[in-house]
Amino acid sequence: MEQIGAKPNLSANEGQEETIMPKTSTDVVDSSATPGASATPGGASGATPAITPAATPGATPGATPGASATPATKRSRSIAVLIGSFRKQAFTRSVAIAAMDALPEGYAPFIPHLDKLPLFNQDFDEEDTTPEEWKLFREQIAAAEAVLVVTPEYNRSFPAVLKNAIDIASRPPGHNLWTGKPAAVISVSPGRIGGALANQHIRQPLTFLGLRIMPAPELYVSDVPTLLDGEGLLTDEDSLRHIRKFIDAFAAWIERN
Repeated sequence: MEQIGAKPNLSANEGQEETIMPKTSTDVVDSSATPGASATPGGASGATPAITPAATPGATPGATPGASATPATKRSRSIAVLIGSFRKQAFTRSVAIAAMDALPEGYAPFIPHLDKLPLFNQDFDEEDTTPEEWKLFREQIAAAEAVLVVTPEYNRSFPAVLKNAIDIASRPPGHNLWTGKPAAVISVSPGRIGGALANQHIRQPLTFLGLRIMPAPELYVSDVPTLLDGEGLLTDEDSLRHIRKFIDAFAAWIERN
């Protein structure tokens, strides 16, 4: 188990987050895009999306038919990063950005906009009134090759926004989009236990739905306000070292699964 943030606890409620704006250099895909397709600059960072269309094997863009072709560059693996807090200034987002930045070459993370998803209601699918936001999210999860969940802890559990997203991509019956995808969980808290209960709780539905959750190492980020700079960027070197170790293990887990 990795628990980072061994500094004195702040007088913050374990189930709440302070507001600090993260500065991000990580590219994300806007909610209007599906992994594997080009998109206009957008998302919370305003950066150019990192995911581009996969090249045709053995083909060189712009090459004359019949001419010798250069082998295509290896396709990046898309990773859906599910952030359990809506606010742009959330601690959870700052940690997620640090984790995304730690991914090695060959991985393309994107952040679905969970805040756009209407609450799950099975009637939508049964009455053929499925919201467009659901359709887009399902397309994104279907295209993702792995899932990274970054969650705060609210009242000793994970937030409703994550449960809503989990349910939407598991339905309708017979169309569970989570099955078989490698996954990992990071929990975040301003308190001392690093959201450990949320970390363990969210594994129950994810495991039931067939996600291949990395069992170890685990990562609990505690005392998170002390790890950020004035702009909300996670800069604590010891914390970044633990995050890199965790992400390296996750990349290896993805390759094995």
